[in-house]
Amino acid sequence: MHQAGVRFVAGRDAGISRFLAHGSLYDDVAFYVESGASTGQAVAAATSLAADACTVGGRKGKIRRGHDADILAVDGNLEGDITGLSRVRAVLLAGIKVR
Repeated sequence: MHQAGVRFVAGRDAGISRFLAHGSLYDDVAFYVESGASTGQAVAAATSLAADACTVGGRKGKIRRGHDADILAVDGNLEGDITGLSRVRAVLLAGIKVR
């Protein structure tokens, strides 16, 4: 479907109860890469494309002036090794580091 041009977005129905705790999108993004998407396409599915699908793309999903500065810093170069996405080093919400 991806090769046919279907737009995929990554997301988790998380945080609404104990058994749906917030977690990593690593599995979703890694699945897209394993399925033939480029690293850039897979990361976009979890960031800018997901924000657009949720109608918040005007302020979320990209690192650019005027956006909310929600940033996930990970260990490694994702182009060479998507597993770096599972090694979170810092999370910033609206530019402020959170635990």
